[in-house]
Amino acid sequence: MAPQPNLVKHGNWFKNEWPWEKDDKERAHEQAGDRKLSEGATGFRPVPSMSDKWRLVDLFLEYKGLVTQHIDSYNYFVNNGLKEIISAKSNVLVKSDSDPQWFLKYENIYVGKPSKIEDGSLIKTSPQMCRLRDFTYSAPIYVDIQYWKGNHSFKKPRVEIGHMPVMLRSGLCVLSGRSEAEMAEFGECPYDPG
Repeated sequence: MAPQPNLVKHGNWFKNEWPWEKDDKERAHEQAGDRKLSEGATGFRPVPSMSDKWRLVDLFLEYKGLVTQHIDSYNYFVNNGLKEIISAKSNVLVKSDSDPQWFLKYENIYVGKPSKIEDGSLIKTSPQMCRLRDFTYSAPIYVDIQYWKGNHSFKKPRVEIGHMPVMLRSGLCVLSGRSEAEMAEFGECPYDPG
């Protein structure tokens, strides 16, 4: 029987640890007392057989899923990216072309929970409700504003400036962190990754 690798988790990745001897590059680094690998080296050995490669794919999908990177990217944008945009140098003070005495500053930006205004009242929405009623699963975007007219300063909190589509299973989504039973209550497939 051929030797089998030991799959060891390193952070978000899996590394093969083979029972045979280390390669020359790793041995040279250890002898020199330098545990760092040379620039460009990854420290990961190639996976020799196709069955081992498929085993790694299965383990990766079990651990990370198919869409985790997209959900993480969306969550980063909502929690950090929007703030970076409004704090950009060009957005620090917004000046009026028609009145040089009037300007505006965005102080904070945040995204609310998925909702829709219907018949004058705010209703919380779910992905299934949006599908059935044919509207976008979105959440309001709010900013806190400080503005000046001459020497007078005014503050206006929680000004809605638009809506943003909500990614399924993201931090904003009502399905985030729900169990399979709760997903079924919402009319969602518990196996839908997002």
